[in-house]
Amino acid sequence: MQDNGSRKLYPTGFIKEIDGKPYLTWLFETPGIELVPRELIERVAALMVLGARKYAPDNWRLGTSPEALQEYRNSLARHIIAWYRGDNDEDHGAAVIFNIIAHDVCLNPDFPPFILTDKRGSLPGSRDNNT
Repeated sequence: MQDNGSRKLYPTGFIKEIDGKPYLTWLFETPGIELVPRELIERVAALMVLGARKYAPDNWRLGTSPEALQEYRNSLARHIIAWYRGDNDEDHGAAVIFNIIAHDVCLNPDFPPFILTDKRGSLPGSRDNNT
């Protein structure tokens, strides 16, 4: 393990090396998470609730096969076209964002592990989480 010798002591007694690149640097640097419109996050979350009710919570995370990944790409294309046409029968904009996220997460389920997993490495609320 590399060590540059600089440390930060937290009030709890936790000590961490200061390397200029905190663990979540990419999340908080430009563009930061605070720049994502809250409304967009809420729209995607609402869509995911509908999917959880229709299929199962976190069912989308199981779409890792080549066929399932193709389904995400097909759905993405359908929703882009519907969004472009101005269809308002469902939230096609949120579905576009969801399909991109779902495809990329399922294509590489280990990225980013600090967002998608709890401290034990289990998906929050998943079957492999024993709490």
